[in-house]
Amino acid sequence: MDQKNQVPSIGNYITVQLLGLIPIVGFILMIVWAIGGANTPTWKANYARAYWVMVAVLAVVGITFWVVIGTMIGSMFGGGGYW
Repeated sequence: MDQKNQVPSIGNYITVQLLGLIPIVGFILMIVWAIGGANTPTWKANYARAYWVMVAVLAVVGITFWVVIGTMIGSMFGGGGYW
């Protein structure tokens, strides 16, 4: 079977997730895997791309949340009127 298109085992997923938890190493590995070199398995590249999509979605949700909360708090303490 082709090494690049292998079916990942449970151990593969656990290893990738544990490596992703290491602060700087995980960040760098997810970037390298998302870019995907010639030797990066397809499943690992897809996993890393999905990781970055989730990071982007959560960043947008988080920023939106803090803007809304900040606007509410600002209007409670000082802003007479709307904008």
